[in-house]
Amino acid sequence: MKKLPVIAAALTVLLALSVVGCGQPSSEHTGGTTGEETFDYPEEFVTQIGYANAIFDGVYAGISRGASSAVLASSARVTEELPTISVIKEIADKHAVKEEKNQSYANLERSYVGDIFTYSQLQYAIMDEYGAGALVGGFNASYDWSEANSSQWSDNADIAAVVGFQRSVAPDTASFPGAVEGRTYVTQTHRSTSRVTAYLEYYCDENTGESGVTTINYHENGRYEYHYCDAATHFIIAAFGTYDEEGVTLSSFNVNAPYTIVSYEFSEEDRTILFNYAESERVRIESRIAELDESNAAIAEREGIEIPNEPRPVAVSPDISALASLLGQ
Repeated sequence: MKKLPVIAAALTVLLALSVVGCGQPSSEHTGGTTGEETFDYPEEFVTQIGYANAIFDGVYAGISRGASSAVLASSARVTEELPTISVIKEIADKHAVKEEKNQSYANLERSYVGDIFTYSQLQYAIMDEYGAGALVGGFNASYDWSEANSSQWSDNADIAAVVGFQRSVAPDTASFPGAVEGRTYVTQTHRSTSRVTAYLEYYCDENTGESGVTTINYHENGRYEYHYCDAATHFIIAAFGTYDEEGVTLSSFNVNAPYTIVSYEFSEEDRTILFNYAESERVRIESRIAELDESNAAIAEREGIEIPNEPRPVAVSPDISALASLLGQ
């Protein structure tokens, strides 16, 4: 792989870009060993790494701050155009039983926050170790969860619950297709009830306060899952179904918020809108990942940067203090 001369300018640009975008970046994560060398990668790659760091840090900040409530209602009007998240929130509000608090929401959101934490710690580690080189090739991950066993955290039931589950489902391979302002993309594989290939979009919007992740899961056994978790404003939706060579077939859709119970007795019209939303998001995210993959491969070819044929190792030491902060501790 071509290694270009080390210059201070690349690091300066990276640090400058890291403080813009969504959220002010933090240096508190420890998801890897920062390399001593910074190579003069193309500006397009350095820019994307800056966006990604700002987005991840913004998501962490948004979840750690939390929001006082979930705002389901919106002024959006359902039209024949592709539905938006505002339309989905409008449907959820219509079916909400407002006098009933969702008693199971805290545990559900904790599981999503655990996924956000583990997946992002892997991405932090890749960027820490490989810098802008994270945008080419793939990675094999190994994990050191020993910090969770320290005297500081060993008696913490919430930490133990998250770490216990994440040990078994943490991604073992990953790649970084790219990032744009406010959104960054990850592909990965991990174990669940069967082998899972996942496509993720982390998002962070300073104007609305929304931040979190959308995850698209293809299980090896033919099961399909779509998940959207805005852990800053406490709103979770999920769609489930199957997939084959003909495409995805959705069969159910769930909506969850902490302060209401959402009835799942959706009308046929509402079900169609919900399914259309989940499917349009799948197409949008997968198309964006393909575009970024193609664009970054072209940039690498232009610059004479060889894309490694074999996955490179990345060691992940999850920052348990960051997990505690995400869990509101």
